Order: sequence, then structure tokens, then C-alpha cells
Amino acid sequence: MNTLTSFIKKNNTKEYRRLFLIISVFFIIFTTVALHRYWQYSAWYYDFGIFYTAISSVSRLEAPIIDHFVFTNTNILGDHFHPIIFLISPFVAIFKTGEVLLVFQTFFVALSGLFIYLISKHYQKTKFESFAMLMLYFSFIGLHNALITEFHAITLLPLPLSLFFYGMIKKKKFWYFLGLFSVLLTKELTFIIPAWFSLLILFKNKGEWRKIGIFSLIFSVAYGYFVINYVFKFFNGTGNYYLGEATTSIEAILPKFDELRIKTIFYSFLNFGFFPVLAPETLPPILFNWWSRFSSVATTRHDLGMHYNAEITPTLILGANIGWIRLKMFIHKVMPFFKYQYIKVLLFLIVILTAFINVVYLNSPILLFGNSAFYKHSQNFKFLSTLIDHIPKDGVVMAQTNIAAKIAYRRHVLMLRDNYDQFSPDYIVVDFREGQEPNTFLGINFYDLKFKLLHDLDYEIIYDQGEQKIFKKIVKE
Repeated sequence: MNTLTSFIKKNNTKEYRRLFLIISVFFIIFTTVALHRYWQYSAWYYDFGIFYTAISSVSRLEAPIIDHFVFTNTNILGDHFHPIIFLISPFVAIFKTGEVLLVFQTFFVALSGLFIYLISKHYQKTKFESFAMLMLYFSFIGLHNALITEFHAITLLPLPLSLFFYGMIKKKKFWYFLGLFSVLLTKELTFIIPAWFSLLILFKNKGEWRKIGIFSLIFSVAYGYFVINYVFKFFNGTGNYYLGEATTSIEAILPKFDELRIKTIFYSFLNFGFFPVLAPETLPPILFNWWSRFSSVATTRHDLGMHYNAEITPTLILGANIGWIRLKMFIHKVMPFFKYQYIKVLLFLIVILTAFINVVYLNSPILLFGNSAFYKHSQNFKFLSTLIDHIPKDGVVMAQTNIAAKIAYRRHVLMLRDNYDQFSPDYIVVDFREGQEPNTFLGINFYDLKFKLLHDLDYEIIYDQGEQKIFKKIVKE
């Protein structure tokens, strides 16, 4: 208790009050937007429902078995290896609601801002420049989109990675190893990030930290190798499906740089003032992220949307800090008459410009926070909540993805499929309104499914709200 009191008194300064205010505002804005999108049924079984199912299962001390198009009825750790998600299980056990995942995700990213600020202060020494770097970090639209795009384990990465970077630059072993192990547990391929920076530690340090660099390099690579080659086989029997799929494609080796991919790279660097370009030693993990995304045939991975950009945001701001220092040194060397006040103005203008580009030009979801129509829209989905209330608690339920995501905490929930009859679910839940999000009927021919269900003699309608219906399998004696 005395330690906590001492910590509060030590950090009860204008600087830290301002810091926690910025972090709190960021947390409130994106938690609010994410929750309302969830209440508007803009979360689907892919990916929200998969994580909600797994986390809920572990909260009941059961195996995290999920429904998956590739690995049907499989352990989620055989899809991607991200055991960090189970930190949320105790909270789901207590609150028993899907909103917990979204709050937890935003909290992780918001809290990472504390360590980003401390990292920035280590490099910049001044509060003004450190806050400027924090604003660059929090203004990145790639991070904004990740936070409002349902839930994903990789969106949790900014906190573990910022812990790792903080421990690395401050040479604090506790934070370094806490960050290292947390990064490794976030996803199977994240081992590449600590492996690369361990290599830098090895070459840039002597004594104890050189040994730490050697250990963390060997451990990271060995861990990644073990997970990819053995852990996946243990959980799904075949190995890493995504890695095997990628290696069979020419695009996986030499992805084409079309307009969309170029824009992603350009705006990512632009957000950080192109400063990371001046810190090339930080770029390999970022380039690997882009290469792995751009080699996919799924164009949703190529832009600044979804969760993929959260992975590189801490590395980009680390590179921005180093690059900004080098730019200042260059300015002082070439133009010694250039006063520090002018440098502050330059950085201030960059922060304002990037914020404007992200919020106004790129249409950041942060704009939803101040849109009254957005909140009113949340009231328009009570009919779907009523539909869910009428779903029987027994048996296997198959539902379209935005409904399946809401009830994913149940033990037996499947995504709706064209060949639903092969799964023989006890109940099928469908909202037949036209014009819904494509993800709602993922992989389904809507009109064929509707005709098939309405004429299926093996199912009867037990709930009919017009376009919203619940079908029950007829038990034949």
C-alpha cells in the first residue's frame, strides 16, 4: 500500500496528469466506438466469434474448440498460436459478455501509450517532443481501424511490444523479458520482431546485455521453429495451414506493388513523418509485415484497414524516434543557425498535418465518436436482440456470422453454410433482410440458401418475425 501511495505521489505531476488524460481520452473514444459497432451487429464469427468462443471455453475450463471453415471443430491454437488471448478468460467468466473482449483490446493499446511516451522521452529528452511522438502514435489510422474492426489477438500486440522496446532501450530486464515472452505468445510469427532486435542488441552491446541479446535471439528463433513445426501439428494434425498455403504461390515470393499496396506503405510512413526511413535498423520487421500481407490474395490485408497494421505501429514509432533524432543532428550540422524553436514548430506542424490526414482525408473512425446518428443507429437492432432471446438454449445452433458472434459463448454454435444439412444442426437462425454486410453470409449464396431453407421438409419454423426466422430440425420417429 505504501509502495502504491509512493508511486502515485511520485507521478502526480502536471506531465503525468496530462499523459494519463491523453491515454484516457483515447481509451474512452475507441471503446465507445467499438462497443457501439458491436451493438450494431458489426461483429462477425470471423474473427470475433472465433475468439469469443475460445476465450469463453477456457473461462469454463474447457478446450478452446472453434468452428472454422478450414479446420472444422478444431482447437483455436491449431489455427493461430496466440495463447495471450486467454488472459481475458477470467474477465469473461466474471462478466459473461462479449463486450469484455473489446474493452480489453482497447485497454491494451491505450496502455501501450504510457510506454511509448517513456520510450520517446528517453530519446527526445523534452516533454514537448515526447508528447508529439505519442500523438503520432495515437493518430495512426491503421491503429484506429484495428481497434474498431471486431477483435483480434494481434491488436493486443502494441502493449507487449512497447514493453519489450522499453526494457530494451532502458536496459530494464524485468520489462524486457516480460515484453519478450508476451510478444511470443501473441502470434506464431511475432517471434521475428524480438529475434531481429535481439540481433541488434547483440552487436550494439557488450557484457551482460550482449548475453541477453544472444539468449533472446536463440530463444525467439527456437520458439518460432518449435511452434510452427510441432505445436500446430499437435493441435490440428497437419501443421501451419497458412504457411503451407503461402509457399505454393508465386505472389508469396514476389508480391506485386499495385496502387493499394503503395498507398499503404506511403501513408504508414507519412503518418510518422517519414522519420522511420532514417532508422533503417528498425525496418526489417515492418518490411516483413508488409511482405506477409501483400503476398496474400486477400486484398483486405493490403490496406490500412483491419488489425494487421496494429502489429507494426510500435516499431514505426520507435523508428520515428530514432529517425527524428538523426534529422535534428543533420539540421544542426548543416544549418547551425536553425534554432530549437524552429525545430519544435516543424515537429508540431508534422503532428497537425498527420492528424488532419488521418482524421479528415483518410476518414478515421474517430469521427464516429462525435456523430449523433451513429449512436441512434445502435437503437435500430433491437429486433435482432429479440431474435437472439428466442433461440433455444439446447442443441446445436447454426446462424449467420453476425448472430453467431453474439452467441459464441455457448458450447455448440456453428456458422451458417450452404451445406447446412450435412451438419444437421438442431436450430438454424437467419435474418433474411437484403442488403446486409457480405461478411454476414460469408461464403454463402444468399438466394439459394433462402430458397433451400424455406422449402426444406426436415426443418420447421418455430419463430417468425417476418424476415427473421428460427428453424428447428424435425425429429422423425
